[in-house]
Amino acid sequence: MPLNDETKKITEALYEHNLELAVKNKTLSLLRKLYQVSLLILDPITLSQKISEAIRTDLNFDLVGILILDKKSDSLVPLNFSKSDRLDESLREAGFLFSDIKITGISSRPIFKKSVYNKTFNLITTAEKAWDGLVDPKILSKIKEDSNLKNILLNPLISENSMTGLLLMGMNRDYETLNAHEKDSINSLRDVVAVALEKAYLYKELQDANESLRNLIKQRESLVHLVTHKVKGSFTRTKYIFAEMLEGTFGVLSPMLKKMADEGLESDNQGIETVDLVLNAANLQTGTVKYEMKPVDFRKIVDQIIKVKKDPAESKGLKFEVDIKDGDYNILGDAFWLKEVVHNLVDNSVKYTLKGGLKVGLKKEDGKILFYVKDTGVGITDEDKRNLFKEGGRGRNSVKVNVDSTGYGLFTVKLIVDVHKGRIWAESEGENKGSTFFVELDAI
Repeated sequence: MPLNDETKKITEALYEHNLELAVKNKTLSLLRKLYQVSLLILDPITLSQKISEAIRTDLNFDLVGILILDKKSDSLVPLNFSKSDRLDESLREAGFLFSDIKITGISSRPIFKKSVYNKTFNLITTAEKAWDGLVDPKILSKIKEDSNLKNILLNPLISENSMTGLLLMGMNRDYETLNAHEKDSINSLRDVVAVALEKAYLYKELQDANESLRNLIKQRESLVHLVTHKVKGSFTRTKYIFAEMLEGTFGVLSPMLKKMADEGLESDNQGIETVDLVLNAANLQTGTVKYEMKPVDFRKIVDQIIKVKKDPAESKGLKFEVDIKDGDYNILGDAFWLKEVVHNLVDNSVKYTLKGGLKVGLKKEDGKILFYVKDTGVGITDEDKRNLFKEGGRGRNSVKVNVDSTGYGLFTVKLIVDVHKGRIWAESEGENKGSTFFVELDAI
């Protein structure tokens, strides 16, 4: 083989290799740019703007657009179009913007049907074929003449086998004149764009869902406050009527009326307590409660509740034991809400223990304060344990003993303990075998 022919072949091979390397470097650079954009931007519209602009600029295209599939209306909705200065000028003179036109009736448009529903790459040789019937033919003809837009590439955007839309790319040269490496680089963009858009739309769906949830919570909060205040008002009015009756304001009551007034007053007090419980739970859950965190002697709180609850327990024939170890029980917390925790747990133990007794204990170990209430009451089944501290999580046996149980008491207690960065849990060997509730808090 002559030397010149050999040199020519080597030169051609070297040129081909350098061209391939240049295309790969450009593609890698663009892919890296798209990846960075997808990490920084999660709004679909802004993301599509950045992506289409990057692709058009780096690959020297005249037009790059992203269209999203709307299956219900069988149409493609423009998300964004990036245009070269030459094409943009031509479009403005024609009074036409690609982003204004929704491509409707995809299933009856063979070109788009192939890309969207068959999920395959497609090539359009003229703009008229893409927007036929949607835009005045004269405008499309002028655009073709002024912009030198030769081919339009339609790349389906598919993620997890789900069709998202189309990546539309307009070139000022014939697609077939591209070498294999350039064609591969164009195809490689498709997957990156599809994944980036899917992530952005998932984030948007999550944002929308969170916003809907926030609105529902606000509506629920307003409803809870309205209902509880109305109900509490009714209880309060009848409570004072019964109290006035028992004090003799309306004269001497017969034994039957006195019994009815006593029961009515007790029922109203229970009703007000229940309303306050639900209202407190709602306020604690939505974070509207402001805690006053100060050094608190937790033992004093426990002693106060013991003093209040010991007589009611013993009047039921229950044995009331106290086991408080000597020591310093100072913690950082809100005394009012911590008292709610202790009161609720001891009160529950008294209510749900029909025979036997209960023990209230307090001890300090390794910088932790452990408060517990142990009883011989109705116990807790494995099924009830799963819902014990959840909203409305009433135990099956607790409802049998106390029909007024709302399931908000332990839910409220858990919210308060969580704010104090403590732990609460319960132990029980099962139904009718008693239970022990523990609260662990950090000492100071």
